[in-house]
Amino acid sequence: MSAPRARLVADVLETEAAAIMTVAGDDRLLTAVDAAAELIATSRDTLIVAGVGKSGHVARKLVASFASLGKRSAFLHPAEASHGDLGMIGEESVLLVLSNSGETRELSDLLAFAEMNGNPVIGLTASATSTLGRASRIVLAHGRHREACRNGLAPTTSTTLAIAIGDALAVAVSDIIGFRPEDFHRFHPGGRLGTALSKAGTLMVPIEDCPSIAWDAPAIEAALALAIENTGFLVIRASLRSKIIGVLTGDILRRDPAGLASCSVAEIAALEPVLVSVDETAQSARNLMLAAGVHACLVHDAAGTPIGVLRIADCG
Repeated sequence: MSAPRARLVADVLETEAAAIMTVAGDDRLLTAVDAAAELIATSRDTLIVAGVGKSGHVARKLVASFASLGKRSAFLHPAEASHGDLGMIGEESVLLVLSNSGETRELSDLLAFAEMNGNPVIGLTASATSTLGRASRIVLAHGRHREACRNGLAPTTSTTLAIAIGDALAVAVSDIIGFRPEDFHRFHPGGRLGTALSKAGTLMVPIEDCPSIAWDAPAIEAALALAIENTGFLVIRASLRSKIIGVLTGDILRRDPAGLASCSVAEIAALEPVLVSVDETAQSARNLMLAAGVHACLVHDAAGTPIGVLRIADCG
């Protein structure tokens, strides 16, 4: 990248970051966000988020953020609202309306409907004295800031501010309603986030499906068993049919075969394995395994009995 282009890129980032830091120090805005969060959190109906153009794209993103943090929400396009979609607004719905200028013409029918039906409006806009600002019960006015576009025209800084303030509002709402990690997992069962918040008991290999080896067996025998099994580990027992005392992972296969021929499983394995509860989150279990430098751990039930093995690779 050329030096002038690098400077341009840096200027965009610095301009938008400076705007965020400015509004972060605006006590009046912070107070308004807090009041808006209380209003949304105490509403028992769907939060309606609306905007046109770039503000509409931001609104859709905020709907996803609110939903993922436990607040039911929906996007409403103001133009479609004038053609029947006003029916999606519930009796107790709060409207979060985005418009940098606050003068977007398509908002007029939506704002009039809200006033007529008593739905409170939270306006996310640059100016509290704009049409949107005056129609709002609570105004999140972030002021006017230089757009990061080289011509100062394309919505850049203003949309970044709208996203940041909207995120702050969503997080504040989640705090008020007491949103917990387990709630987050309930709404994010898929992907890495979902895996990290899953319980160890749902990700483990059940003990009856775990290949095992005796603690006093030759290490070379363990290496051969690991090469055959596709689990990547062996549970270690005091004898082949008795108490489980450890876990041996496939790391043994990277050792010198000659060295393995002269030692037992007990000499190469940690017989004090990492133990996690069946209700431990995968993220927490993963951290414990990383700290211990192991790639698998035993999962135990409420009585302390090993019931499975959890591999670090399955923890997200």
